[in-house]
Amino acid sequence: MYSFRTLPYFFNAPVLGKRLFQKLESATSLKPSSPLRVGVLVGLKHTMTAGGHVKCWERFAEAAVQIPQYIDLSIHFLGEEDKSIPLSPNVRYIHHRPVFSTQCLPFLGEGPGHTDLFPIHFGLQSCLKNYDVIHCTDIFSFGQTALKFCRKNRIPLVKSIHTNVVEFTRVYSKLAMANLTGKWVQENVLSAWFGLEKKFANNIEKKLNRFVRECDGVVVSNDDDWKRVQTLKTPSKIHYLRRGIDKDRFNPKNRNVPALAKYNIPQDKLLLLFVGRVDDSKGVMILGQAAKKLLNKGCAIHVVVAGQGSRSGDLKHLLGENVSLLGSIQQSRLGELYASCDLFVFPSRSEVSPNAVLEACASGLPVMVSAHDGGAQFVKQEGKDGFLIDNDHPQTWATAIEPLIENPVRLKEVGKKASKEIHQNSPSWEEVLKSDLLPVWQTAASGNMEPCEVLPHVASIFYCL
Repeated sequence: MYSFRTLPYFFNAPVLGKRLFQKLESATSLKPSSPLRVGVLVGLKHTMTAGGHVKCWERFAEAAVQIPQYIDLSIHFLGEEDKSIPLSPNVRYIHHRPVFSTQCLPFLGEGPGHTDLFPIHFGLQSCLKNYDVIHCTDIFSFGQTALKFCRKNRIPLVKSIHTNVVEFTRVYSKLAMANLTGKWVQENVLSAWFGLEKKFANNIEKKLNRFVRECDGVVVSNDDDWKRVQTLKTPSKIHYLRRGIDKDRFNPKNRNVPALAKYNIPQDKLLLLFVGRVDDSKGVMILGQAAKKLLNKGCAIHVVVAGQGSRSGDLKHLLGENVSLLGSIQQSRLGELYASCDLFVFPSRSEVSPNAVLEACASGLPVMVSAHDGGAQFVKQEGKDGFLIDNDHPQTWATAIEPLIENPVRLKEVGKKASKEIHQNSPSWEEVLKSDLLPVWQTAASGNMEPCEVLPHVASIFYCL
């Protein structure tokens, strides 16, 4: 019996991927006379410093440019002003000003990115009438607008799960309560007595479940989401979405340790890299506290952090000159940074399928991630192509890191194996678009969300095992 985690590899092999798309091209049912018109709704602000959710759709947009005969794609984001940004004749970004942004509520913080809280976005609604299928990624203003519109106009609606919205709600409601009332009141009254953060998380989970039940198809990217959605939808309506990887940008050949001097990063210490939002949702202080314990023991380590967030100041205060806070790094420079560090440490438990972990593995950088996070799916052989940590205690992470400090040979071997696994088995963004998303949209647009006979989905194969 194969586990869910092994299933994507039936679709990852380059030869099989090529055959699948050849079938896609030759199948008349998947070869429309005109391109499929798809509207993707991403209820987050589209900026240069946006997180992995936004970047994921940027990569799909770039891939869609290459196949104009199949798709006409519009990706809707929040923005400072209403505008359309064409990438090609068949692909464009469309920005909408929020009606009531979370930015208007400073006590909420930025969280995973500012979104719109208004029940319906009328500007977005006016753009939806010309699509064959609508794909939403959130359950707030954009998602609710899409749901109401699709019910009324009988347009198929697909939902993909990109973030652990329940865990985010728990983390950020705790932060918001602390900002409003003070940390002592939040910890000793609101959380301890009333359990408010758990109630908020439970409420958002119920809202998510109701939304999923209403959709024509749901796309998931990890085992936990699969199991949860399976209680809400029939297997034929659940589909699997992998993450693509640019194998030239994220490659061990990009290792260039001397280039780190431009960031004032020392070259005589073990470099622990963290890439992502610098806040509690990513567990960054677990890394900080683990590093502090190692430094107190005289270990020669240095923490490198690429990203922005509310915990940057706390990290600097905790680690002083032993941490380099780089802020947001351009995608074009990330590959060099990954390949030039020694160990990627990512204690987050809120990820669905984190790009950062996949990029680190592809770059030959060994990864240490939580065993309870979506990033764990990229570690196939624990201890051989990555390291899994079972809890959130900084001491556990410090204990796991310490023996590796004096064992660069093992680190190199683990990174090499991880990179080989990704480069051999993981698809490009264009392959994911062709094999994972296009068949779902095609079958949704046809009014039949049963698995496609020509290009079967992971969901249907899993159901038959």
